[in-house]
Amino acid sequence: MDKDNNKSGRIDIEDLSWEYLDGDGDFRSKEVKKLRDEADIIVTNPPFSLFREFVDWIFEGKKDFIILGNENNETDKDIFKLIRESKMWLGKSNGEMAFRVPKTSENRETRFWVDETGQKWRSFGNMCWFTNIDLGRRHQPLRLMNMEDNLKFNKPLIKTLKEKYNVDSYPEFDNYSVIEVPRYDAIPNDYAKPMAVPITFLKYHDPYQFKILNANDFRKSDEIPKKAHGLIKDKESTINGKATYVRVVIINRSEEDGSKAKD
Repeated sequence: MDKDNNKSGRIDIEDLSWEYLDGDGDFRSKEVKKLRDEADIIVTNPPFSLFREFVDWIFEGKKDFIILGNENNETDKDIFKLIRESKMWLGKSNGEMAFRVPKTSENRETRFWVDETGQKWRSFGNMCWFTNIDLGRRHQPLRLMNMEDNLKFNKPLIKTLKEKYNVDSYPEFDNYSVIEVPRYDAIPNDYAKPMAVPITFLKYHDPYQFKILNANDFRKSDEIPKKAHGLIKDKESTINGKATYVRVVIINRSEEDGSKAKD
């Protein structure tokens, strides 16, 4: 868009011009691959069932991107590896998102409404942006307390530890040499060893503040199977025999090496 096509005296959205594709728009087609190779940035909502394949397709083209996906994609072994290696991260405005849907869409009892124009909408609470374009929010460190203060003043943490594990301190996993931090806002800022945090931590991850690690490196025994995704997950993710949700292993960078050097 670099011409004042409608002679309005300015170049804006009204000057957009386009041509329709010959094919059906499948990203795997030669036609769309050619467009990918010509693009500077890819911004789209890829088919969720082909999300991992689509990400591979973008990286094959070595492109910057901003794409929508389901939060569950974070735990895929290939997607999480890219996140762990800081080749991809979560963008802004993750969580509740609303989407316009066709008027022919079936009405639903929840997360559905029709606005004053008759447009139908649906919302989803597990959507997020994935990107490799840096942004300021990614470099805003979490403001955290030390371990002693968390155990004294963080009431949600104290309640969780008592009700779920019947302990008054951060417990260690049965099969991994890391402590459990059940809430991202309860991460102790003075703890120098690896710790496991909820997957929601990835929304707030500052790569200068914390380093994401491979959970396989902290198995207590070789009898614990290695996980391709590098997360604490599945039947081995227990504490006193009780299973947890998916956990990401991290370490405080300042405690790790005394610097903010990024890998």
